Amino acid sequence: MTDYLKNTVGALLCLIFTLGVITALIVISTGLSVEARLDLFEEDRAVEWATVVIYLAAFGIGLWYYLTRARGDLLLISATIFALIATLDELSFGERIIGFEAPRVGQTKLDAVHDLASIAKRQLKATTDHHYLLGGFILLVLILIGLWVCRILVRRGWTLRFGPEALFLILGAALLAYAQAIDINLRILPLKELKALYVEEVFELGSGLCVMCFAGLRGLAMRDASLTPSPLPSATGGGRLSPKI
Repeated sequence: MTDYLKNTVGALLCLIFTLGVITALIVISTGLSVEARLDLFEEDRAVEWATVVIYLAAFGIGLWYYLTRARGDLLLISATIFALIATLDELSFGERIIGFEAPRVGQTKLDAVHDLASIAKRQLKATTDHHYLLGGFILLVLILIGLWVCRILVRRGWTLRFGPEALFLILGAALLAYAQAIDINLRILPLKELKALYVEEVFELGSGLCVMCFAGLRGLAMRDASLTPSPLPSATGGGRLSPKI
């Protein structure tokens, strides 16, 4: 079995596991009383702390593999930083543990990443009736700037390698984006407030699983690549020794 096929099979198994966890949590939540659901899904309860642990594990795995096997891997270091920010976001950047007092902008306390989006949404809404279009345009500009920065880094020696495991970064980003959309009351799907709470927490946990799977699979792929013997010099290459006469 080739390394690519092994990585693909591993990615599929991890994907099945991740989707299974998300589905199981949703099914479990539907069979519980309202009080039991709140005990499970509210802030500082079991699901949120599980999300913190998973994101922290993703950060540790990503950092370990980056430092030991994958220096210069742009996707891996991006996922590692993403996991660290997500961990801090779930902990309100230390407010719930060490009593850190988050700054305020107007009436909004900046103790989570989605608060920036909430402020931007409020400002855009006050500026124009077409705030969704303007917000989409700004988001597109930010994406283009990110791609431009990636291009510069690749030119300076960083590697941008896509494999089957990259699917998890895409899925993880999509799950977290939808969870953040729920947080800032973007009604993409018609969910009642209580159901929105469950979906948000489950999707955040699913996003953490995706990032952790990506970090682990990418590290294993780098290990397999380092164990692959280098090809022999070609017959026409400069590395061939000519016999002495």
